[in-house]
Amino acid sequence: LIAAQSIWVGGGIAILISVGGFYFADDLLRFMGAAPSIIENHGGFTKVMFVGSSTILFIFLLNGVFRGAGDAAIAMRVLWISNAINIVLDPCLIFGWGPFPELGVTGAAVATTIGRGVGVIIQLYYLFFAHHRIHISRSQLKPRLPLMLDILSIARGGVFQFFIETSSWVFLMKIVASFGATAIAAYTIAIRII
Repeated sequence: LIAAQSIWVGGGIAILISVGGFYFADDLLRFMGAAPSIIENHGGFTKVMFVGSSTILFIFLLNGVFRGAGDAAIAMRVLWISNAINIVLDPCLIFGWGPFPELGVTGAAVATTIGRGVGVIIQLYYLFFAHHRIHISRSQLKPRLPLMLDILSIARGGVFQFFIETSSWVFLMKIVASFGATAIAAYTIAIRII
C-alpha cells in the first residue's frame, strides 16, 4: 500500500519538475552562468533531461521500494539494464550512428531517458505482474491523501537534505561557470569520476 501511494507522490513531484524544468530550462542555465551560445546550442539537453526527470525519479523511487522489501537484486538488475541501454544508445544518438539521428549533446539526454524509461517499465512489471516479494494490486492504487501526506511528512528531512546538496551544486556550477566552458567541462567530469 505504501509503495502504491509513493507512486502517486512521485508522479505528482515528477510532473512539477518536468513542466517547471522544461519551461525554465533556459533561465536556469542563464542563472548558472551559461553563455548565450551554450543555451542556444545545448539547451535541448536540459529540456529533455527535465522532461525525462520522471524516469530518473521513478527508477530510484521504485528501486528503494524493492530494496525496502528485501529484493535488492531486482534493483541492481534494473540499474544494469538501464545503464547498458544508455551506454549503447549514447554514441548512436549523439553521433547519428546507423539509423539513428545525430542529436549531439541532446542525444545523451534522450539516451538516458530511454534507458531509465525501460528500467521503470521493468520495475512496474515486477510490481504489478510478477508476484515477487512485493506486489501492488489495483485496489492499492486508489489514491489515499492522508497516507500520501504521511509519506511526504516522513520524507521531508531527506528531501531537505537532498535539496541542500543539489542547491550547493547549482551554486558551485555558477562559480565555476565564471571561469569558462573548459572549467565547467573539467568540473563536471571530475564530479562524475568521483
